[in-house]
Amino acid sequence: MKGLVVLGLIGVVGIGVTFWLMKECTSDQGISITLACGNPNDGTVAMHAAMDMGIMRREGLRQAPDVSEDVLWREWLDEHFQLRDAAGESVHIERVGQSLLINVNKMPGAPDFFLTARLRSGETYSFDYKPWRAKATKYRHTFVAPADKTEMKRWNFELAEGPGR
Repeated sequence: MKGLVVLGLIGVVGIGVTFWLMKECTSDQGISITLACGNPNDGTVAMHAAMDMGIMRREGLRQAPDVSEDVLWREWLDEHFQLRDAAGESVHIERVGQSLLINVNKMPGAPDFFLTARLRSGETYSFDYKPWRAKATKYRHTFVAPADKTEMKRWNFELAEGPGR
């Protein structure tokens, strides 16, 4: 009889662990984006972020035949990315085609383009990514701008707002 009770307890614990693992494995794991910072210059440092092809696949550019490509990219950047300092001030982000800080031969995937910004060394920044315009889902990576050059590293942007939060 004791054996059946122990076996029952092991079964209940096993089922509980199984459901917990399923919940963890199916929860939002975030978005990985490769970031690197250059050598500091006059108290500021350049930050580069590699955007892989999946970023554009989620929600691409709006097509407007009477608007130039630059305006469309600016609109897309403003709708999907936001970089703020600790005081909540917005930091200007630019889209570029190449990066001297990120070696594309040593990173996973194939970047489609890069985002760049100038940051003040030693300050805290929040980098937000919103995959869809119409949804509340937002991913965030908070970091301190380094005082020295940093090698590229893939950072996980955690779910900050939206379903599952």
